Amino acid sequence: MPRPSELREPEPWTRATIAALGGSRPEYLKVDTELPIEHVAALRPDLILATGYYSIARFQERLTQVAEVVLPLAGPNDPWQDTAVRIGRALDREAAATRQVAETENAVGRARDMYPRLAGKTFTFSSYSATGGFWTKHSSEDVIARGLAAYGMSLAPAVARLPRSEVQGMSPVSNELVDVLDANVTIVVAQSDEERRAYETGPLFAGLGSVRRGSYLPIDPADGKALAFPSVLSVRHAAGNVVPRLAAAIR
Repeated sequence: MPRPSELREPEPWTRATIAALGGSRPEYLKVDTELPIEHVAALRPDLILATGYYSIARFQERLTQVAEVVLPLAGPNDPWQDTAVRIGRALDREAAATRQVAETENAVGRARDMYPRLAGKTFTFSSYSATGGFWTKHSSEDVIARGLAAYGMSLAPAVARLPRSEVQGMSPVSNELVDVLDANVTIVVAQSDEERRAYETGPLFAGLGSVRRGSYLPIDPADGKALAFPSVLSVRHAAGNVVPRLAAAIR
């Protein structure tokens, strides 16, 4: 049977947990266009955790024939706390999951107390690619906005007025309108150093107030994922690795 998998490094928080538990490197399945259900079945899982697979609907019936499936509820904006408890319940470890949620919320609280300067500050959060340009978050209900709200930050009002697109929670921003990304902190995720240099050298981006005063924060895809896909582990990673850099960017 062909193996529809790929070799890539786990996220830093996943890698650290695997090492702490003495586990082995996980296998990653390619699910961009099609879910390799036969391959999943060959792994003989007792449980399939699909809480972050938001396009699972067309595969759901076939997957449930393989094993019990823990699904997303409302979609990308499901509270990570609820997701963690649901996973714990499915594993018959709800009490342990609840403790993990509490520990993560405590980590957020400690970071909030350590960096009070974030309270009341605005941010924009965008991704950039050479082919697609800037795409920015526009909804205060997005998990990234809700996550940073825990530190007292809020999405800049200008991006909330952007036209909606087919990509849930995100709007394209042309180079001519890049000034909408200005805020107390401008956060941008790029996939590579080359892509980052491509937009940083643009005169309109370089002219943003946040860029001129040093309040522009480029982050790598892993840190972007920590904010965009919150879990008990990724939220702790963000609290310890992203939040201090956000605070340092406030000018």
